[in-house]
Amino acid sequence: MRKLLFLVLIAVSAAAQPRMSPSDLERLVSRVALYPDPLLAEVLAASTYPDQIAAAYAWSDSHHYLSGEALAAAIVADNVPWDPSVQALLPFPYVLEHMAADMPWTSEIGTAYMAHPNELLDAVQRMRRLSTDFGYLVRNKQVNIVPFPAYILIMPTVAKPDVIAVPIYSTGVVFLAPAMGGGSSSAIRYTLTENVSAFAAWGWPGTRIAWDKHAVMIAGAPFQHFWNNRTDYVHVFPDLHRDPKAAAQEKHELIPRTDAEKRTWEDGRSHAEDHTDKAADKKPEHP
Repeated sequence: MRKLLFLVLIAVSAAAQPRMSPSDLERLVSRVALYPDPLLAEVLAASTYPDQIAAAYAWSDSHHYLSGEALAAAIVADNVPWDPSVQALLPFPYVLEHMAADMPWTSEIGTAYMAHPNELLDAVQRMRRLSTDFGYLVRNKQVNIVPFPAYILIMPTVAKPDVIAVPIYSTGVVFLAPAMGGGSSSAIRYTLTENVSAFAAWGWPGTRIAWDKHAVMIAGAPFQHFWNNRTDYVHVFPDLHRDPKAAAQEKHELIPRTDAEKRTWEDGRSHAEDHTDKAADKKPEHP
């Protein structure tokens, strides 16, 4: 009887864990597969906390005029309550915006990572291999593409190791064979960049993916938020865990990006300020 109960419990546990086919995983990872490894690692980690993404995006958007040390200080001063992996994306309002705009996808890829981390990372590599073979994914001034027999690295350039480029591309282009000849490298634009040198407390710039071990590495330590511990995982940065009830009073002016500024980010141009509302007379100075 005891053995039968044990087998039933195993069956129930296995049934609760979602099943995903290779094509399901490829669909999920396609929009982030060409992100530089450090940024991809943080996106995967943060996606395991989907309930925190919308609030983090709102904070990031309203503080978008801060960068570097000023932004890092603001994160600490405001005692933001989210997991450190989510906090690590606050310098990337464009990335958080797209995660918050499609919460079903964010939740699904987070679940996929927790339930099938090895298979999901393999799907990333299959998509990278396709884009490389079709001539889209190539080395340039923003990223260093390092092909190995078993996997492809996408890393910041050696000249600027702390500058993370955010790619903009269409999944309906860069993973499909071009009509004639090789694909154009201009199909992937790495024009949105963030310098993460001031964010070492959140694991930058020591975050990467150890592809040979199928491990997301945050500040050199494996990220361990998986299906079996999804309700009780404690991040490796205990000092950055915040009590939501103890959030500090906001100390900064809240100035969300205008539609024009969002289009500027989408176009990959500089972070132009375009505050035409009541904050127009009090444009923040960039640090």
